[in-house]
Amino acid sequence: MVDTSASHPRRTRARTAAVAAIAAGVVLAGAGTAWVIGHQGVESSTAVPGAVLVSRDGRTLTSPVEWTGCEDQPKLVAHESGTSVLLKVERVDHSHPNQACDNGQARQLSTTLDSPLGSRRLVDAVDGHNIRPLRANEVAAPHYLPAGYKPTDVIDTVTLGFGNSTTSVFDPAIWSQDYEGTTPGALVTLTQVSGRTQNQSGTPVTVNGHPGIRNEAGATITLTWFDGTDTFALVCADSRISDSDVLRIADSVHA
Repeated sequence: MVDTSASHPRRTRARTAAVAAIAAGVVLAGAGTAWVIGHQGVESSTAVPGAVLVSRDGRTLTSPVEWTGCEDQPKLVAHESGTSVLLKVERVDHSHPNQACDNGQARQLSTTLDSPLGSRRLVDAVDGHNIRPLRANEVAAPHYLPAGYKPTDVIDTVTLGFGNSTTSVFDPAIWSQDYEGTTPGALVTLTQVSGRTQNQSGTPVTVNGHPGIRNEAGATITLTWFDGTDTFALVCADSRISDSDVLRIADSVHA
């Protein structure tokens, strides 16, 4: 498993707080791998490691993927038919036997379909399991953020439980998005889990009329709440964001 915590310690703490706060379950299952010796490295096809987000127009598929410092950036590849879309991650590994591969990366990778996914089945091309996609209109986002914050495609796969040669099957479905500020280390993370999960102990708060819990650790404030459909964890790792601003961000969260 690639450890990205050294290069992004604040992100790792924020994601850890989010996942811990909502007690999201992650089931790891073995993933098949097809290996081909290429001229420029070892080519492989691996299973999709996490949740798959479908864009509002149904044509763009996005999933969080990690890779080591010995690999080229992988590609998310789709093969379409009239009834299904087969999805896999194609990799090229340049490592040698007994070589330690560090400086791993983790990002949201995307691929574009010729036609909208529609009612077609989304299937992992490597291990054959059906993938339950997340639709963009089902994924919430904060519609208010402090000045300078913007979304990033960098993810922390360590906390979410991804690993090389494994498939993480999310049931319930889970999606996290990081928003970085202009100050180094300033980070807001929103994690959404389908269904109701157990709230942790903390100070009671109200978010958009829904009961929630507030926790604080140093400069990091975490709010968790259930909106009747999904459970949310908002983690604000920025000492400049006031309590009232954290609540304002949470109150602005909707699809």
